[in-house]
Amino acid sequence: MGYPEPLPQRDLEELFGRFAWKANGQSAITILGDWVERFVTTVYIPELDGVPAFGGKFNGRVRWHVRGVEQLQRAFREIGQTGLTKHILLWGGSFVPRRMRGSARLSRHSWGIAFDINPSENSFGKEPAAAGSRGSVRDLVPIFEKHGFAWGGRWREPRRDGMHFEIARIPDYRTQEPECGAHLFLDGRESGVRLILKEGVSYASLRLLAAATGDLSAGEDRLIPVAQYLKARGFRVSWNVREKAVYAVRE
Repeated sequence: MGYPEPLPQRDLEELFGRFAWKANGQSAITILGDWVERFVTTVYIPELDGVPAFGGKFNGRVRWHVRGVEQLQRAFREIGQTGLTKHILLWGGSFVPRRMRGSARLSRHSWGIAFDINPSENSFGKEPAAAGSRGSVRDLVPIFEKHGFAWGGRWREPRRDGMHFEIARIPDYRTQEPECGAHLFLDGRESGVRLILKEGVSYASLRLLAAATGDLSAGEDRLIPVAQYLKARGFRVSWNVREKAVYAVRE
């Protein structure tokens, strides 16, 4: 077929985890235990900062599964670099624990691996907006599919869902480009902040570090030394060579 397809339920749970839940209203659910604390994080996506959302402007902070952070960042970064953010008229949300419309099965939004864009023009059960028309997401689809997302606009009726994108696979970016990078874990959790290694020193975007640590005093965005920034804010920092990861624990 040449494009990503949704994961079967068994593969989904193996990759992103299984959780217990209880009904909480007509379609909403409550996830039980510590699954959310372990696997759902907040990722700052600058390309979404200021985009209209239900109830106002979106702040760019996406609730997302820790295993899919890199592909989310890369996909939206490429959309920004190619000038396609103009096609995102409304951010429809990501992590929302609930059942599927008209079904007892859980939505992929419950795992924090799905998001919606331009729901008014690409409503559930209808043909997605045509290319070139207001609210069309068709120019975005090739980029999202390249980064492992399945598009609901390809699904068969009556469940066609043109607003919807979900993780269908996790790309191995190490085989695609010789990027020298590392991951940052804050208090034991993947932060979603991609690090750049230069001459043995880890650097990252000041804006992304500030968002991950709750620092409201950050100024203009720039690359800064990660360890220096975190230590100044009360973190104990260590480097794992084998895992290519920086671990920071607030003291």
